[in-house]
Amino acid sequence: PASTAAANGILRVPPCHGCAKPAAVWCSGCEDTAYCQKCWREIHSLLPELRKHQVVRVQSTVNGR
Repeated sequence: PASTAAANGILRVPPCHGCAKPAAVWCSGCEDTAYCQKCWREIHSLLPELRKHQVVRVQSTVNGR
């Protein structure tokens, strides 16, 4: 269960919005949506306005904090 994982100090990373793999970045231009690097590049290469979006690297949390 999730509570056991948290109790054991397992690192938690949010899933990518595009593929559900562990996310690498939050996109501030997409309402802080989490993406892996591959999905972020693929989605944000489609339109010029998306290329201007800024990202923040995802940092793992321990114990769900």
